[in-house]
Amino acid sequence: MTYIQPFRLLFHYLQKPFNVMKKAILIAVLLFSISCKKREVPSIVKGCREIYNEATTLKKMVGRWKYIAVGCAYCTTPGVRAADENVEILITKERKITTYVDGVAVKISDFLLKDSYNGQFFSLETIPSNENTYTYGVIELCQNELAFKNSYVDGGDFYFRKIE
Repeated sequence: MTYIQPFRLLFHYLQKPFNVMKKAILIAVLLFSISCKKREVPSIVKGCREIYNEATTLKKMVGRWKYIAVGCAYCTTPGVRAADENVEILITKERKITTYVDGVAVKISDFLLKDSYNGQFFSLETIPSNENTYTYGVIELCQNELAFKNSYVDGGDFYFRKIE
C-alpha cells in the first residue's frame, strides 16, 4: 500500500459536508496508521536454527553484531520487542568479545564455547564469568542472525544481526 491512497481517501472525505468531530477522528486515525512502523521479527524467532560443530559455530560468530531485539517469555509483557539500546558486540577468532554501547567499548572479555545438549547447542562463557549481559544462554545461528537464548531458564533472549 502506498501512502498516496490514504491521502486520496482523506481528501475525498474532507470534501463531503459532515461534522468537524468526524473529520478530526478520521485525520487522527489516518495519521496514526501512517506513522506506525513495521516491526521486524528476527528469523531465529520464526524457528530458523542452524546446527554446527564448535569450530564452525565460532567461525560463523566472528564479526560485528548489532543488537536488534530482546525476547522474554516470563516478563509482564512477554514476547519479542525491538532493542531499546544501541549495542554492538565484536567477536574475534581469538575468542575475545567486546561490547559497545553507543559506540564506546564497555566490556572486553575472553570467552569459551561450552557444549550444551551433546553438541546440539553451545553457550558462550566469558572469562571472568558473567561478564557480558547480552550473551547468556545457548547460541543459535540463522543466516546473518545470532541469538543468545536464556528464556528456557527464566532469562531473556538477545537477538543480533551481523553488520560486518
